[in-house]
Amino acid sequence: MILKDAASFSPRDKFEMAGQKAESQMAFYLRRAFAEDPQVHVINSLRLEHKGEVVQMDHLVMHPWGWILIESKSVTTEVDINEHGEWSRKWNGHWQGMPSPTRQVQRQLELFNALMDTVIPQVLVRRFAVFGDFKSREFQQHTFVAISDHGRITGSLREQGVLKADQVVDAVREAIKQARKASRALLSLRTYVEFPTDRLKDLAEHLIGLHQPLRSADPVKLVAPKAPEKPPKGLEVPVVPEVQFKRYCRHCQGKHLEMLWGKYGYYFRCLDCQQNTAIGVLFPEFKEGYRVRKQGKNFFLEHEGKNTSELLHVNPET
Repeated sequence: MILKDAASFSPRDKFEMAGQKAESQMAFYLRRAFAEDPQVHVINSLRLEHKGEVVQMDHLVMHPWGWILIESKSVTTEVDINEHGEWSRKWNGHWQGMPSPTRQVQRQLELFNALMDTVIPQVLVRRFAVFGDFKSREFQQHTFVAISDHGRITGSLREQGVLKADQVVDAVREAIKQARKASRALLSLRTYVEFPTDRLKDLAEHLIGLHQPLRSADPVKLVAPKAPEKPPKGLEVPVVPEVQFKRYCRHCQGKHLEMLWGKYGYYFRCLDCQQNTAIGVLFPEFKEGYRVRKQGKNFFLEHEGKNTSELLHVNPET
């Protein structure tokens, strides 16, 4: 399943244009391979933040036994990898050094795993609490570097996981196959966790809700309600604009919601199916400095930097 398409924007120069083309090419191969696969969830162009660090993933593939990160590189000529793992590319007939994409995607994986240690417990709870929360190390992980189809890979070292874009899908399928075997192996020194299918999709959607776009998204539309009746003398009632984004249960699509406080902050609980929905799933910009303030049954969305306070939700009478 494709849960998030590759980012689409107007490139500022030929380098951004080439990078966008490489990501789109890899996204096309992933869509063709996994669009109808209920066990594989593909998230393209995902940018997350964790403790002041940023992890920018071109392609994230989630499956029941773990995840795979793919870094797309636009190479229309030739790349060379020497025995020390140093990369060079040919540009206008000359060789130029370049940062190692393999090290880059490994750093992304390290940051992503640190974030996952905080995210997984929100969607998957261990049956016996005495063993603590699930950790990223209990799931299997792989990384690949996808070189443009027209590029050539040469040199004395062929690093594992560095492939042409059209070869990556087969490698991803094989990685998932081996992960499944390892997870279900009876005689193994190490055991791995398997995500239930519904929990896996919840996790993937939660990550999308945490997405922090590099370029500012369209501003939230604010609509001022009708002016209230004239208040009693000496009492001023401000007209508060209301944030206009759809509020619904991500499980049953119901709109009968109440806002509650939990371990990770405020969230919506559906009064129809009793399931929870994170604010970030419905309003991705929530992580960009917003917070929720409760006043009786009213909940306000506030942003200190923008000096705004908007009515977010009113809990129903109980």
